[in-house]
Amino acid sequence: MEDVSSFKTVEDWESDATIALTRGDVFGALRIYEEILKVYPQYLKAWYNRAVILEQYVSDKPQALWCYDQALKIDPNSVDILHNKAKLLAEMHRYEDSEKAYIRVLQVKPNYLKSLMGLAAVYVNQGKFDEALRAVSLAERHKLSPQQKADLLAVKAIVLSNMGKSKQAIKVCKKALALNPKDDSVWETMGVAYFNINKFKEAIRCLNKAIEMNPQNTSARHMKSDIMDNLADVGIMVYDDEPGF
Repeated sequence: MEDVSSFKTVEDWESDATIALTRGDVFGALRIYEEILKVYPQYLKAWYNRAVILEQYVSDKPQALWCYDQALKIDPNSVDILHNKAKLLAEMHRYEDSEKAYIRVLQVKPNYLKSLMGLAAVYVNQGKFDEALRAVSLAERHKLSPQQKADLLAVKAIVLSNMGKSKQAIKVCKKALALNPKDDSVWETMGVAYFNINKFKEAIRCLNKAIEMNPQNTSARHMKSDIMDNLADVGIMVYDDEPGF
């Protein structure tokens, strides 16, 4: 007679996977989830967890995407999985597919804040600034944490700057920086907006601040260098004694 106490439940396997992950054995955790799915191929949570591990720990985005798709075959209306898929597609620069996935989330749950914010960012990356501004406006109607508000204002500032509304963009940047003064991307956006209205000293100061906040921000460095070169070409000298040059 078999000893039933030797059989593992799904919960036992999941516990083993969590322990493996805690110990840094990422591939051990993946193997455990693979074993779970051999026995329970319709177990949505296993597909979801496998996708998250592949995405966050292994950076295998195509395989993570495939796992999200398997999970969505089981539950096509899972908001969290749809959102994660949309976010992953954006990270893969598949913006049109990401847009469709975010829209699908919002069809299921129209007020899902994270997807509204994600959709706005995807619209920005596609140059669809009117659509991005509408998505931002919808997101602004929600109760936001300080960090969410700062993130949303950062997107809004980029949208306004790209729409040629530089003065409005600067005002929005200042609001975002009041919430998160260390966001180098907002300092960079404000620098570009100042440049667009011919306030060159302020532009350089903001780009310096972006570089100070994040020395790895190569786009801010390149933008600053281009601005100073272009100004020098037309005989305008902007003296730079700030850090980051």
